[in-house]
Amino acid sequence: MASFLLASQIPKGAFPLKEFRRLLALLPAFVILLAPRGAKPPAPGAELEGLRRSFVNPPDDSRILMRWWWFGPAVTKPELARELRKMKEGGIGGVEVQPVYPLELDDPAHGFRNFPYLSDEFVDDLRFAAGEARKLGLRLDVTLGSGWPFGGPHISVAQAAGALRIVATAVPPGTHSVEAPSIGAGEQLIAVFLAPGEPKGFSAVEAQQVAEIQDRRLRVPGDDGQAARHWR
Repeated sequence: MASFLLASQIPKGAFPLKEFRRLLALLPAFVILLAPRGAKPPAPGAELEGLRRSFVNPPDDSRILMRWWWFGPAVTKPELARELRKMKEGGIGGVEVQPVYPLELDDPAHGFRNFPYLSDEFVDDLRFAAGEARKLGLRLDVTLGSGWPFGGPHISVAQAAGALRIVATAVPPGTHSVEAPSIGAGEQLIAVFLAPGEPKGFSAVEAQQVAEIQDRRLRVPGDDGQAARHWR
């Protein structure tokens, strides 16, 4: 082992020797540790064996995390503790609590009750589960809301999750216009196309966009309706 003290050179007479020694005592020492001569790196087989043992018995922070569904949420503390112990025994490293919709209605006669999300009872059960998980060395996480996707009556239509709704309507031969599909709250008409075929089996390649809409009716392109006879 060897150690090296690094310091800048100071010209003679530029700094008193006594002051230099005092300053030198305050400077950090940079120590370089050298491996003894003849030391050999670990054999590749030993590294592979260590890696294999880690897969057989991984550390707690590398074990899988399970999603833990709390339907209702209707849970009981004894059942929460039992399931956490079973997951620990099964080699699971932690859980992610997902509170979702009820599977059954409240049944006071049998002591069954769904606790509202973020209610005092729900938070108390969540706190209990977190404490039990900590005792067992399990990680515990919780999703940010109830349901998937998150929502509720407090979410406006403008902020709600959207979906593309497709309406297919048959157009009889000789038809000059058809009524536009009904538009619900928060919906808007994106585009209308006319295509040959049936509503359940039409040719999208030959589809033509219909742009003319008057009084909630879509004008069918064609020469007095003759060219539109073959369109559905």
